[in-house]
Amino acid sequence: MKEWIFSISMALVLSACNPTEQQEVEAIHAVMHAQSAAWNEGDIKGYMKGYWESEDLQFSSGSSITFGHASTLQRYMERYPNKAAMGVLTFSDLRTKLLDGSAAYTTGAWHLAREAQDLSGRFTLVWRKISGEWRIVADHSS
Repeated sequence: MKEWIFSISMALVLSACNPTEQQEVEAIHAVMHAQSAAWNEGDIKGYMKGYWESEDLQFSSGSSITFGHASTLQRYMERYPNKAAMGVLTFSDLRTKLLDGSAAYTTGAWHLAREAQDLSGRFTLVWRKISGEWRIVADHSS
C-alpha cells in the first residue's frame, strides 16, 4: 500500500513539473515558428530576432564559424539577397531538451523550398533564457 501511495505521489510531482517544462519547450518552438514566418516573408532581420543580440553569438555552418549577431545577420543577407534565394523555410523533427530553467537545446531538420534548388540539412541550437526570453546563443547547421 505504501509503495502505491509513493507511486501516486511521485506521479503527481512529475506531472506537476511537466506542464512547466512543456510551456518552456512551447515557448522555444514559438520563437522558431516566428523565425520561419519572418523568413518566409523575406524578413531576415525579423528572423534574426530569435538569436541572442550579442557579439558572443556563435553560428557554425560548413567549415566556417561566425561570431556575433551583426556578423551573422550580414552572413545571412549575403547568402540570401532576396526572397527567391530565401525560399520557404520549414523546420521538422524538432527535439528540444530543457537542461535547466534557463538553458536548452534543440535538434532538428531544416528545409528551404526554392525555385532554383531546394536546400536542406540538420541543426543543433543552444538556447538561453535571457531577460525572460528564449534566444539562440549557438547554432550549428549543416
